Amino acid sequence: MKAEHYFIWSCVGYEDTEFPELHCPVCNGILAYDRESFTRIETPDSSPGREEYIISCRFCCNDCRNQVIMTGSGYNENYMYGTGIYYDPGRILYMPSFFNPTIYLFQIPPKCPGPVKKEIERSFSLFWDDIHSCVNKLRQAVELLMDAHKIHKTALSRKPGKPRSRLTLHKRIELFKKKNQKVGEILEAIKWIGNKGSHADKQLLVNEAMDAYALLEHALNELYQPKSDVFYDLARQINKKKGVRSLSYLRRSDSGRIFRM
Repeated sequence: MKAEHYFIWSCVGYEDTEFPELHCPVCNGILAYDRESFTRIETPDSSPGREEYIISCRFCCNDCRNQVIMTGSGYNENYMYGTGIYYDPGRILYMPSFFNPTIYLFQIPPKCPGPVKKEIERSFSLFWDDIHSCVNKLRQAVELLMDAHKIHKTALSRKPGKPRSRLTLHKRIELFKKKNQKVGEILEAIKWIGNKGSHADKQLLVNEAMDAYALLEHALNELYQPKSDVFYDLARQINKKKGVRSLSYLRRSDSGRIFRM
């Protein structure tokens, strides 16, 4: 899910028009909102001028017909506009708290190691209701990523009677940077956000969680689904041919004839 899509949930709107685009967790197709499935129950905590609700609705994939159930909350209250205070019974904020099955906030590359993928999926399920636990799971996903790339968990210890000591995630990322500096920098940034999520006394912003997801998506794509770098491929071919043929200058037709571009 793009950051701008998430924040649609955070603005006031009508339940039948404001739900953002969601993707099917099975086939990545578009989930269509089933307006007829929407239910809204007022809670005992409601009061005049601030109604509170429990909501639920269903989404159905346009491609594979898989269904996703969403539950959440909503409220309606007086709001300021200009110099006045207004009340509109249709002006309701809806926020999801749970999706079953869990929807993906970004697409995980197929080659991503299974344990890493499962931890990210756990993070997705927690995103709507417990943002601190959500980013903590992302930190654990980075730990598992270090395992997948065979980065040592321990090192020789200088303490007597203790031959080896456990390496911190930060130190493991430093070791990983020797293999891949660029991705290592990205993973370190995710670690810092995850560290903040591990402390209940520190306020974690949704924006920070969205940053962590964007960074992790990019890191996984770099590791397991890299885009073809045409300039790198071109340079490699030129170096291989020692400059004899530039692939951007010479092309061979199906007949074997060489022609200039």
